Amino acid sequence: MSISDLRNLEEVLLGDPDLEQHLVDFEPGELILRNGDINDSVYVILQGQGNLEIVEIEEDQSVLKVGSFGRGDFLGLASFWNQQPNVADSRALTEVQCMVLDRDQFSKLNQDYPEFSQAIQNVFISNLSHRYRRGITLNRQIATLSRRLENEGKQLKRAINDLERAHQRLVSQEKLVTLGQLISGLAHELNNPAAALDRNFEHLLAIQQRLLRCEGGSDRFDLISMLQAGIDQSYWTPEEKRNRLGQLQNRFPEWPRSLCRRLVQAPNALLEDWISELTEIEPLPPKIGQAMDAFELGLCLRSQRLSVERITQLVTSLKNYSRTQAMGWQHVDIREGIRDTVHLLKYRLKNYMLNVDLGGIPQLCANQGELNQVWTNLIVNAMHATTVGGTIMISAKQEGEFIIVDVIDEGCGIPNGLEERIFESEFSTRLRQSDSGLGLGLTITRGIVERHGGTVKGWNRPEGGANFRVSLPLDFQRD
Repeated sequence: MSISDLRNLEEVLLGDPDLEQHLVDFEPGELILRNGDINDSVYVILQGQGNLEIVEIEEDQSVLKVGSFGRGDFLGLASFWNQQPNVADSRALTEVQCMVLDRDQFSKLNQDYPEFSQAIQNVFISNLSHRYRRGITLNRQIATLSRRLENEGKQLKRAINDLERAHQRLVSQEKLVTLGQLISGLAHELNNPAAALDRNFEHLLAIQQRLLRCEGGSDRFDLISMLQAGIDQSYWTPEEKRNRLGQLQNRFPEWPRSLCRRLVQAPNALLEDWISELTEIEPLPPKIGQAMDAFELGLCLRSQRLSVERITQLVTSLKNYSRTQAMGWQHVDIREGIRDTVHLLKYRLKNYMLNVDLGGIPQLCANQGELNQVWTNLIVNAMHATTVGGTIMISAKQEGEFIIVDVIDEGCGIPNGLEERIFESEFSTRLRQSDSGLGLGLTITRGIVERHGGTVKGWNRPEGGANFRVSLPLDFQRD
C-alpha cells in the first residue's frame, strides 16, 4: 500500500467517531488471531508491528516465522472474506493498535467512503502481487534446496557405502588374521608328531627287516621279500577289493571269507603262488601263514608311510597358507596359493570330480594371504552349489595384461536377476540354515579383488552351472 493510500485509509477510519470504539490495543507478545480460527472481523493495523507464526506441533513445539505485518496491513482479511480458517498465528511484536471491523461496518465503509474501497482494492492487488513474487521466490528456494538435498543425499549414500566397505574390509582382515593364527598353531601342533612318525617309520622298518632276516624262510616266500611286497603294493579301491573278493569266493566257495579277504590284498602273481601252496586251509601251511603275515605287515607299514606323507603335505600347506597371511604385498605366484587352498580343502573336494588347470602365468604384486581367502570362498561356494559327484573346474591363465582365474561348477547356477546381488553383504541364495553363514563370502571376495585393482563376476553357463571369474591386472600399483 502506498503512503497516500495509507493516509487516506487512516483519515477514513480515525475520522469516523462511531469507529473509535472499535480500536483495540495489544501488548508485545499477545496473540491477535489464532491459527485455525475463522474470524468474522477484519483487523486494520494502525500502529505497531507483529509476526505471522506457525507452531511445529509434531516436532518440538518450535515456532516458525512465516511472515510479518505492520502499519496499514489487514489481518484476517482472507479468512473474513472466504470464511476459511486462519493459516497462521498473528502475534504482536510491539505495542499494536488496530481497528476491528465486523461485516456490517466493513460494508458500510465500502459504501460510504470510496477512499476505503479504493484502499481495499489496492490491498488486494498488493497482496496478490506480493504473493506471486513470494511464490516465485519460494519455488526458486525450494528448487535450490532440493538440489542441495539431492547432492547431500548422494554424498551421504557414498559415505554409507564407504563405511560399509570399510566395515567389510575390517571383518575380512580380522578373519584372515584369526585364520592365520589358528592355522599357524595347528600346523605347529601337527608338525612335531608328523616328524616323529616319519622317524619312527624308518626305524621300525629297519628293525623288522632285521628280525625277519633272523627268522629266515624259503627262497620263494622270503619274509623280507614278502614285507617289501606289502610295502610296494599299489592301493586297491574298496570297489576293486569287493570285485576281487567276489571272484575268489566264486572260484573257491568252500574257503572261509576271512581267508579270502586276506588273500585278495596281494597282487595277482603272488596270489596265485599262495594258492598253489595251499594244500590245506586249517591250519594254514606255516610258510604261507608267515608269508601272509609278513605281507600284511608291509601293508601296515605302507599305510603308515602314506599317512605320514599326507600329514606332512598337509602341514606344509598349512604353513604356506598361514605364512601368506603375514607376508603382505609382494610379487607372488598365485598358483601356489591355489594349490595350497585345494590341498587344504581336499577332504571335502574328494566328494567331487576336480579338474585343475594352472597354466604358465607370471608373478604379480599381491597379498597372497588375501587372495587365498578369495580362492577358498569361491571353491567353497562351488561345492555348496554342486551336488556330490559333480565336477568343479579351476583354471588360471594370462590374457593380455590380466591374469584370469575361473572357478566353474555344475550346480544350479545363479538365480536370474541376482548376478550382482550375490556380492552384497548378508545376501545368500542358500536355503538351509546350516549353510547360511554370515553371508559375507562373496562380499569379502569382491572387496579383496577390488583392492588388487581387479574385478570378480559371476554368470550362468549355457551347459549348466555357474562361472566365477577373477581378473587381476599385472601392472597394478598399490597406493
